[in-house]
Amino acid sequence: MKLRPVLIIAAFSALSLWLINDFFPGTLDALGIAPWAILAALAFFVIALLVTPSHVDRQRKRRKHAKLIFMAMGLGYPILLMALLSLLGGESSSGYSFASPPMWITFAVFLWFSYSDDKKAYKKKMQESQE
Repeated sequence: MKLRPVLIIAAFSALSLWLINDFFPGTLDALGIAPWAILAALAFFVIALLVTPSHVDRQRKRRKHAKLIFMAMGLGYPILLMALLSLLGGESSSGYSFASPPMWITFAVFLWFSYSDDKKAYKKKMQESQE
């Protein structure tokens, strides 16, 4: 199995545990896991993902598809998990909720970056096709 998908799954697992502990405090303590260890693991997996080389040629061919998957998973998964945890009766102890302006600002910034990257790529493609 390739390293990158394993790191992605591990990062999402650490994020899930962190959000579960945030919405239901004491969950990790009951499992015998220190909350700081989850944050350290999450940081490690994110740094490892940034450092791990990806398959450049294959990603060029499906860059737009990969960006869409990244946006859907990177933004959609935490939001869906927060919704599920809220429906199960949890309340964020650190202030992450759907009424939290920082969450929506972060969401808007990610969408804006995605839109501007697509716009730049489209302009570059149009310039290359005109030459």
